[in-house]
Amino acid sequence: MCLQYYTVQPGDTCLGIEVVFSVRDEELRSWNPEIDENCANLQVGLSYCIFGPYVPYTPTITAPGTTTTITSGSMMSTTTSSSTSAAVPVPTNVASGTVTDGCTQYYTVQSGDTCTVIDTEFSISLSDFRAWNPEVNAQCTNIALGLAYCVSGPPPSSSPIAPGTITTDCSSYYTVQAGDTCQVIEDQYSISFDQIRQWNPEVDANCGNIQPGLGYCVAGPPAGTGTITPSQGCTAYYTVQQGDSCPVIESLFEISFSQLQAWNPEINADCSNIIAGVQYCVAGAPPGSTTTTSSAMAPTGSGTLTPGEGCKKYYTVMSGDNCSVIAQEFGITLAQFIQWNPEIDSQCTNLQLGVEPDFSEATRYLCCEQELLIAQLS
Repeated sequence: MCLQYYTVQPGDTCLGIEVVFSVRDEELRSWNPEIDENCANLQVGLSYCIFGPYVPYTPTITAPGTTTTITSGSMMSTTTSSSTSAAVPVPTNVASGTVTDGCTQYYTVQSGDTCTVIDTEFSISLSDFRAWNPEVNAQCTNIALGLAYCVSGPPPSSSPIAPGTITTDCSSYYTVQAGDTCQVIEDQYSISFDQIRQWNPEVDANCGNIQPGLGYCVAGPPAGTGTITPSQGCTAYYTVQQGDSCPVIESLFEISFSQLQAWNPEINADCSNIIAGVQYCVAGAPPGSTTTTSSAMAPTGSGTLTPGEGCKKYYTVMSGDNCSVIAQEFGITLAQFIQWNPEIDSQCTNLQLGVEPDFSEATRYLCCEQELLIAQLS
């Protein structure tokens, strides 16, 4: 079952889609088997799955004595040898902190390399790269020219899952590194803090208890279209299974139908519209109670939505910014940006430095002809 789709735009490529949505090439092709080997048959206007069932990671195994370099954007092996499951000898120029136990391939950083270049060339994710090279910071600004880094190591799923994190229906986990924050994880996976807490309910409201070395879900089931979020008071979710009914859920969690409906107002009176694979709130603040949300630290635009109106993330405009740059950075459309910040004119000529436009990550999922769309909460 695919949980999110992307509609191809003019100029899109498989590589571009994989980079923007942080998916591996094998994941994109597994979820969209009609894509040909050269990705030459992407069709503008058609929707492709970008968030589907878990695809196991299969590392590239390179025999001892084989080294790899990147030349003009393509991978070139300097020697040829048969595959083996054994780890390769540790190079003398290995970076301090890089995993050596179980690493089957290393890459020496060349002039002009970035993590994106390396991740793309070896078909790995940034989280894979940082798991095998934990000394690399979240922004990947400290990879060193001439040092070797692991690019094919132990499967990331080998990390223990954090207690409380969902272990079913999660298609991707991230192993927290020293120095990580929830904001780093949100930015890396284009998810909201509410989603982190929805899939990892043990994470506290200040994200002060994530633990390095433990895996946290970063791609779990969607919530119901009107289901309240953790910031609105929900403390536990349940993923509906085939054959479930409201009485089954009520009995399982010892709640009443009025509570279930209060936390999930999209559920109709006869409970005929709950959807298998979707998460619904099953524990939270008593119906009728209110929750408070802290306001943004920086000044907001004069018409920008407030946290109370549903905005969950803000961005402070920097010198050189324009609407297209900001929209691309946060994976939203220009129309959404202007809708959430109505003081901005249609030509985006009146952005103000130091003011935070609104990037609402309070989302709801609308099923439209099997296409999962993301829209701002009304």
